[in-house]
Amino acid sequence: MSKSDVKTGFCRYLRTRLMHLPDMEPDPHTYGFDLSEVGHVWCDKTMRVIGPDDGLVAEEKCGPDRVCFQGS
Repeated sequence: MSKSDVKTGFCRYLRTRLMHLPDMEPDPHTYGFDLSEVGHVWCDKTMRVIGPDDGLVAEEKCGPDRVCFQGS
């Protein structure tokens, strides 16, 4: 994966099933895949699709504008 393929700006607690497959994602805080193609995502802090701020967890929603956001 090249540096240009790495997606940044997501919360470090945004999770997907691909992060639990070592061959798919070597660094759990970078995204070399398109999250919109993954399907289900969740917050690692709450273990739900609702974040600590009671907002929906989604690729387009879990950014620096959230109060619960933690950069990687």
